[in-house]
Amino acid sequence: MCLAVINPPPEHPRNVSKIEPALTISSYLSYARGCDPGEIIARARQLGVNEMSLYFAAVPGFQESCALDPVALREIVGRLDDAKIRVPAMMNWLGGGYSDMQSRKPDHDLTLNPSAHRREIDGLLASIETMGDLGVETLFTHIDTPAMHDTALDEPMWEGLTSIYRELIALAELRGIKVANHAIWMALPKALQEEARERNVSLSTYRSFRMPGWRGPYLLADASHVSRLIEAVPSPNNGACVCTGMYMMGDDPIGAVRRFG
Repeated sequence: MCLAVINPPPEHPRNVSKIEPALTISSYLSYARGCDPGEIIARARQLGVNEMSLYFAAVPGFQESCALDPVALREIVGRLDDAKIRVPAMMNWLGGGYSDMQSRKPDHDLTLNPSAHRREIDGLLASIETMGDLGVETLFTHIDTPAMHDTALDEPMWEGLTSIYRELIALAELRGIKVANHAIWMALPKALQEEARERNVSLSTYRSFRMPGWRGPYLLADASHVSRLIEAVPSPNNGACVCTGMYMMGDDPIGAVRRFG
């Protein structure tokens, strides 16, 4: 997967109507199925790549502690480094409230009541410290916070998310970590696509579509939402991840590049 990490430059003003970023494009291979160094090395060799990004939740100990285990991650990064494979990025999901990668359960309360979720927030901050210690410079954050039925709760959820990001970005600046934000676009899993067609779900009615087995719709669901989060916490370390997979439902990737670039 090719990802464009877009981060505003240091002179980015605090009150802006347009983001004026610097653009860096890197080809990272996301390895979601585990963090066994031998398997990762073999897969990298098969694909001919020398950079891999790793999921937080696949690192041993993360699911139990909500934080990256420095010893476990150091061992993985070290093994890959010995094989001449660099780990420039980590990937995390924020807002889904999950215990493993396959069975995430929506947790609206993380953004509605951040003070009750210090364990998760402090774990994220500790993970940024660990990334900084190991020289992993980019955090891809997939924000899968579900939207509530009641749209009146949107603003309180945004306030909670922004408060979390103020802490996150302040530490990211200190540790030299770039945060690339990825919203969850409107794509539906294949199992629900036929049901959605039968119910005539459109972009205008997407917000009201809910089905068992799907965690959406999501609070951040398009490029304007990513812009809002970046502008709410402006920093050269708070940027956007523009991924081709986010545009399969008809959004405009060229428009997104123009928006952020």
